[in-house]
Amino acid sequence: MSEFTIVEEKACWGITAFADKATWNLPDPFHIYCEGLYGAEHWGPNPLTLFELSMHKLSWALRSKPEWQRKAADPRIRAKWRQEALAQMVAAGSDATAPKKGLLSEKMIDYILAELAGYAKIADNEKGIERGCFDAIWYSDRLVPTDVAQRLKTAALALEDVPEDQQDWHPGSNGQVLDLVHPSLYCVVYGRTHAYLPGKPRIPSNFLPVQAPPCPQRYLEKWTSANFSWMPSDFTVDRRDGSVKLASPYINNLHPGLHQPLYRVIEEVLTGFVPMFERVLGDTNREGDRSPFSNQDRPEYAGGSWHVEGMVNESIAASGIYYYDEENITESKLAFRFPIGEPEYHGQYDGECIQMLYGMARDSDCIQEIGAMVTKAGRALSWPNLFQHCVSPFKLADPSKPGHRKILAIFLVNPTVDPIISATDVPPQQAEWAAEAFEQACADSASTLGEFPQELRDIVKENFPATVMTLEEAEDYRRKLMKERTVFVEDHTGRAYGQMFNMCQH
Repeated sequence: MSEFTIVEEKACWGITAFADKATWNLPDPFHIYCEGLYGAEHWGPNPLTLFELSMHKLSWALRSKPEWQRKAADPRIRAKWRQEALAQMVAAGSDATAPKKGLLSEKMIDYILAELAGYAKIADNEKGIERGCFDAIWYSDRLVPTDVAQRLKTAALALEDVPEDQQDWHPGSNGQVLDLVHPSLYCVVYGRTHAYLPGKPRIPSNFLPVQAPPCPQRYLEKWTSANFSWMPSDFTVDRRDGSVKLASPYINNLHPGLHQPLYRVIEEVLTGFVPMFERVLGDTNREGDRSPFSNQDRPEYAGGSWHVEGMVNESIAASGIYYYDEENITESKLAFRFPIGEPEYHGQYDGECIQMLYGMARDSDCIQEIGAMVTKAGRALSWPNLFQHCVSPFKLADPSKPGHRKILAIFLVNPTVDPIISATDVPPQQAEWAAEAFEQACADSASTLGEFPQELRDIVKENFPATVMTLEEAEDYRRKLMKERTVFVEDHTGRAYGQMFNMCQH
């Protein structure tokens, strides 16, 4: 349940708690490092040892093999894998049983091989959903049926096939990332964007400007925007068959009339993602559409920066990406990392021990990289927003030919917190859409608007209220939003991912 409260004749979210619903404490990339959940001196969970990281790496290498479940069930193949792993350890060090640089012992390798049966049991072989390179990272190479994938490609072409001057190249991408539907455009602008009071009649007196929600804690102010928010859409999940349907009237920046086929395809893709998100959030609780292009003029994509998605006021709990098409590009990966606390037990002069166990030294960054996933066409990935992620560089396989990679990105708003402003209560802000709707109304033979001369119609369209935005205004707000987020990413990375290990005795 949610309701607006009126403050100085403006609307802001005043939420009734989920008193009748089960709730979970899902950690996020903001509170978990600030509230001292791991002790006053800790900014994250205890670090994994080099041995644990090596075990994760070997396990993922085995599970990345084609038909790994069938092969892992064959004792002869398992024995072969065991010998290969031992040989690699021997090659990497003089004694594979010695605890040096994360080299694995025979017992560690045997544990990994035995654990494969457990990974097979938790896999959904019907949908191809499996655990990825680390806990809470899930993937599938056949989540989306072939016919749905083809309809997605076809429907998305309508967004790509626009005049060159209407193509929305992502700011700062050097003309290599083409945004088809991006949440930063026509975003929620606090104080200007208007919304209807939830559950109230859709009348002018209930249509009010939206105020920024209060920051939950003072120390989160730098990571909470008082100016902007991405605008999500609400979806429902059918309890009987798990199908997903759009509950909001529209998806921001995707015209509901012109792109209705894409709406239906997005619902089908999301239906596939639901069981994957359930696994991501389950693991976490236990503990926009964008196309990167490469062309002959700029044959190499330099990769992205380490970041989490959204800000505190957007409550993004998990991300999902479906790589629906690629052509003529080299292999690329999506890498993950998270901040850690200092090793729990160490003395001031335990440098050699800490180096051997964790690969850390005095003034080392308290960060651990936890693996990377190959991002190939047809693959769906999902992970919690606890992890920073980074796109690795890739380039044209043949520099003389064009190439591309196309993705559908999905951000899941935390379902256990109070609702945030969405397209359910905010009418479309696009002035162009409003002008089209007005012209359609004028063309309706049953409407008296048809009697308006064209000159008067043009005057009306030029004087729409401030509840809608022109494209120029929306682009200006996007630039300001992105500038704000650049500062946020730098500050958040510096604070949550920039702590140093000082080796002091506790």
